[in-house]
Amino acid sequence: MKDITEAKEASDHISALLEEKKLILKEVHHRVKNNMATIAALLSLQASHQANPEIASALSDAGGRVQSMMVVYDRLFRSEDFRSVSARHYLDQLLKEISRQFGPPPNIRIEGVFEDILLDSGVLIPVGMVLNELVTNAFKYAFPDERSGKIRVSLERYEPTRLRLAVEDDGVGIPEGLNPGSTGGFGFLLIQALAQQVRGTIEVNRNGKTVFLFTLPLEGA
Repeated sequence: MKDITEAKEASDHISALLEEKKLILKEVHHRVKNNMATIAALLSLQASHQANPEIASALSDAGGRVQSMMVVYDRLFRSEDFRSVSARHYLDQLLKEISRQFGPPPNIRIEGVFEDILLDSGVLIPVGMVLNELVTNAFKYAFPDERSGKIRVSLERYEPTRLRLAVEDDGVGIPEGLNPGSTGGFGFLLIQALAQQVRGTIEVNRNGKTVFLFTLPLEGA
């Protein structure tokens, strides 16, 4: 009887510690999200008061990058295990945030098609930041002079052990010599760095439409 009682007490103690750990993680994610919201708001405020349009754009872009990470921590706060998040729910919300930032213009349609996969935050954050960079660039540069068009974003299993994020637009296209990592501005350099961080690759196809493909290992597959 003593052994059973001790085993029960030990089990209850472990359960209490696990519950306490969950509460701590939940509080951490909540605080991180709130801190990021403050940073994003400050960047937005600075951008709105900046006379130089290039500096204002850079501050706005930085705010968008913080926003993409903030959405992850919001989802982690709401998740059951505080580590994994539904890729579909996260990317759907992120697309809405980006569209809200740009309007979106009434003549640009945006579509998101995402496989519902549970992913660790260490994978979701770079995926979300790459999506943010590519969709933001499409909004800003693919449809000049009020040109109409469509942006389509998808995430799916590419082979059993790999993921593929595709961002496609039917805008004016990008110059032949412009490729992520080799040329271009900070955004392209950031995309290449994020791809390397998760052992992924970035490629661009120009066959009537501009299609960026971000392929990376699916952890745990």
